[in-house]
Amino acid sequence: MKRSTKNIVKYIIEFLIVAFGVFLGMYVSEYQSEKKTQVNKEKSLKFIIEELASNMDRLQKTLDYHKVMKQSFDSIDNILLQKDLEKSYYASTKFKHTQIKGWKGVGLVGYEDVAYESAKLSGAVQEMDIELINTISKA
Repeated sequence: MKRSTKNIVKYIIEFLIVAFGVFLGMYVSEYQSEKKTQVNKEKSLKFIIEELASNMDRLQKTLDYHKVMKQSFDSIDNILLQKDLEKSYYASTKFKHTQIKGWKGVGLVGYEDVAYESAKLSGAVQEMDIELINTISKA
């Protein structure tokens, strides 16, 4: 009887050691996963902020370009007849938009959303606060 009690205690101790090892391994794995998620979330936020700043710069450059074009059009407005101004770009023989000083095209803003889309695809957005996600989405 004494011998079987020793064996039972021995197996219980071994079981506890193994269970503790498994628990410790799972805890460390979860901690590393959480740390990696946090790092990805912070990087995503950094890239999104940089992307928003870049988009703001692009928008400002486009606005500046449109101000210059407005001044150019205002300066030729009194030279052209109303019917010439109402024609499409290529139909007018008197007015050629490509001859306007500084003309680079219509000047539409090309926004980037690569960082935001990448954060959505990688799952980093899911880890963010809902109010932060809402603010980013509005921007």
